[in-house]
Amino acid sequence: MTDPYLYFNVLKNPENSVARAPELAVQSWVELANYVKLKLDDLGFTASVVSGDNPPMDAVGALVCVHEIDPFGVVLKWGTPLEHTEEYIEQVLSRQRGPLMRCVVDVREIIVKMMYDVLERAGFGVATEPEGDDVDIYRVLSKPENPLL
Repeated sequence: MTDPYLYFNVLKNPENSVARAPELAVQSWVELANYVKLKLDDLGFTASVVSGDNPPMDAVGALVCVHEIDPFGVVLKWGTPLEHTEEYIEQVLSRQRGPLMRCVVDVREIIVKMMYDVLERAGFGVATEPEGDDVDIYRVLSKPENPLL
């Protein structure tokens, strides 16, 4: 499995903000993402593998995102139908942190953290890093060496 952290210093160049990971790395991440999806499905989290760089606008539920650009690699996310409502979109565009937006952010964080914890206990290589206020990036780095699922 290709470690996404290998690309942060090499590809994150201030002059090239859209550097892409090599195709072999992306292929390994797609393979890992599909395996993660199968395991999440087995546990009742109906998951979809999507491009993290250009996810479908209507994506809902457990999302296993493959990023060819920063943040690189496989990242867990959760999409809610509320994100597609006019009220939510207005709050995002106006940069308001109203109750609806706070609810969506909180629900996303709780559910993604739960998926992350389940995968960690199942032996997957995982890591988190801060992304912003009260939000983390939840990464899946590798398959379990001794699968429990």
